[in-house]
Amino acid sequence: MIKTVLDLEVFNLSYKLAMISASSRSFSKSETYSLTDQITRSSRSILANIAEGWGKRTYENEFKKHLIYAIGSLEEAKVG
Repeated sequence: MIKTVLDLEVFNLSYKLAMISASSRSFSKSETYSLTDQITRSSRSILANIAEGWGKRTYENEFKKHLIYAIGSLEEAKVG
């Protein structure tokens, strides 16, 4: 049963992605700023959009809209 946003598997997976992005700080200096920053921002955006959508879940369209935003941020993180 889903009682909180923490019960959503997609939220937990995106949290892991955000934690992985923290390890990207070991990249070479030339890539560190741009790539690490991009991965970090997009992975945090996934989490934020899922959490915000969850907060508005009583409004189905708002919840869906934020999940769509999260998908967009996921695609952005993939290309980093």
